[in-house]
Amino acid sequence: MLFALPLEAEESTRTPEALRTELKEVEAFRSKDQYEEGMRLAEKVLAIARDEQYDEVVIEALYQIAILQYFQEDYDSARANLEVGYNEAKRLKLTSLSADFLGALGVLEWKLGNLARAQADLVDTLALFEELKEPVCMASTANNLGNISASLKNYPEAIDWYVRGLSFLADTENDRLRASLLSNLAEVLIPSGRLQEAEQYLDQSMALEEKLGDPRNMAYTYYNFGELRSRQNKPEEALELYRKALRMQEELDDDWAASGTRLRLAEEYLNLDRTEDALSELEIAFEAAKKMNALSQLRDIAALMARAYGKTGESGLETYYKDLAGWFASRTRENQIKEPILPEPEREPEVTTPTELGAGNRHLPFRTATIIILCMMIGLLVMENVRLRKQAGKM
Repeated sequence: MLFALPLEAEESTRTPEALRTELKEVEAFRSKDQYEEGMRLAEKVLAIARDEQYDEVVIEALYQIAILQYFQEDYDSARANLEVGYNEAKRLKLTSLSADFLGALGVLEWKLGNLARAQADLVDTLALFEELKEPVCMASTANNLGNISASLKNYPEAIDWYVRGLSFLADTENDRLRASLLSNLAEVLIPSGRLQEAEQYLDQSMALEEKLGDPRNMAYTYYNFGELRSRQNKPEEALELYRKALRMQEELDDDWAASGTRLRLAEEYLNLDRTEDALSELEIAFEAAKKMNALSQLRDIAALMARAYGKTGESGLETYYKDLAGWFASRTRENQIKEPILPEPEREPEVTTPTELGAGNRHLPFRTATIIILCMMIGLLVMENVRLRKQAGKM
């Protein structure tokens, strides 16, 4: 005989409060990198919230799903859900959720190299959080704005954003964010030549990360220590730190971070005239960045590949990658007009498909085709280069 739960008990699991408790569990799964488990639970909550017509919980579940998709590198789906959630949050005048969605959109666009749009989104996000007087969210947004300035190699502006982030955080207890701000600040102080300050901030960051047991950010701080040692003319120490960061990033399947670390590892090899080792790392990094369409990384990798082929005397490949780096640079710096994500007045919100985002660009199909052709050419060149190297080795 089957026993049914009492009706009151069943209904109690479908209240907004109960569903929000389950969304907290989704966050716990995400913090442990258990993305599939988190996604199943978030989708279950979304289905129930829609069935019960709990609009606010629907939006909260969409946010959790989008963030999980972001960590799984399913960027098109993440962007679509973030657009829908932002539109709905604005329609319902949920300012805090609107800020969360817009901030996540800014980070996503930054990750994909759409830096002008990312910067505009995050400046708007910061204004919303300042209106709400939420210092942790203000600090987090300033941190992300610093990351964009660093990607644009505008180090004075990046330093200013990170310092502002730390001032927003003040005495608020959030060691994870404080560690990130300290590590990022150190990273941009290094190319600015302020090495002693950078080392102090990295020491503080690492102490917090070790206390938290945070391998993802710890790997990034090892990477920053590698950059510091490189600037201090300690190449062997730099190489070991980069390798340590890379091992941790690969264990976490953090492809984006691993690609950036391979870039720096290759640069160090190139400085030591280990050109073959450098090219080996760059080819792996380029493939990873290409899959993610990470334009700022592709720009830097292509520039370093041009330098490497200059050392090998392969002038054709040197020119090709130099031109390609210039093209990626123009893409990351192009002055995009940020179009409103909200629907026009007097119209119902529409679901925006990934191909419509950043609309107003009538040449998107042509540009997409151009990128595909470029990637095919790159692949053929790399394969031919590897074949020729192997052939030369046998002679």
